[in-house]
Amino acid sequence: AHLPYDTTAYNLYLNTETTSLAGYFGSLGYQTVAFHPSSATNYNRIHVYPNMGFQTARFQEDYEDLETLRTFTSDLSNYDKVIGLFESKPAGTPLFAFNVTVQNHGPFDILAEDFEQKVSLEEHGYPSTEQYLSCLKYSDEALEYLLTYLETYPEPVAVVFFGDHQAKIEDAFYEKLFGKSLSSLSAEENRMKYIVPYMIWTNYGLALEDDVDMSANYLGAYVLQVLNLPQTPYHTFLNALREKYPIMTLHGTIPAEGVTGDDQDLLDACEKISYNLLFDKTHLWSSLFTLDANG
Repeated sequence: AHLPYDTTAYNLYLNTETTSLAGYFGSLGYQTVAFHPSSATNYNRIHVYPNMGFQTARFQEDYEDLETLRTFTSDLSNYDKVIGLFESKPAGTPLFAFNVTVQNHGPFDILAEDFEQKVSLEEHGYPSTEQYLSCLKYSDEALEYLLTYLETYPEPVAVVFFGDHQAKIEDAFYEKLFGKSLSSLSAEENRMKYIVPYMIWTNYGLALEDDVDMSANYLGAYVLQVLNLPQTPYHTFLNALREKYPIMTLHGTIPAEGVTGDDQDLLDACEKISYNLLFDKTHLWSSLFTLDANG
């Protein structure tokens, strides 16, 4: 929310060691692994992941047996490698794995022998949408495969699943959904184009609240809270801020229902902390981003 529009932080800003959940979990004794089954140079991940504190980073180049769907590594093959991380780790050693899938990357007009269209719309004229929805069907099946494995894993496991943006499919299909041209959307309707779902699943039956809306900057801190993991002062701050302002984006800040009054000081503090975390390494408020001696 505090970076310039259309900025790619991986390419521009994460060129030195940076506080992240990878470093947080590493400090707690976890193995930390980042896995992206595409090129290591894509969005500078080959340098960014180590700077974020990941002990190991693996990419498409590290494997010779990845299977594809529409030329991209399939989710099913991707999850086989994730399962391999669980199979190979020492028993009792906790694991933090950050996996960025690539199967459903655009464009959605790729003709390939390995792809079967699984979803067809009654109203024709949206081939990209049909391909994208078919990809989601493949993803559903692959996710079921992964969770079925993890369901009986002998150690507690939590899976946090989220998307980074909506698909680039036909504008005409979105206009069909909205019932109007995209140029005539209201501000609230336009925000709907930037909403993506997330899911938190555990193999130990953790009861979680449904329909908790938030912007992506809060998700990491929220996960620590609901999993009852220790929080740094920064995570505590974010969870408190989320209660008042659950949505913070370049398109605006939306307060929680019933929140009134001027909290500009709180919002300014968030902006200053973000600046300190990304840019002011000389005067980094280290105590804000690390656990104290008592965890």
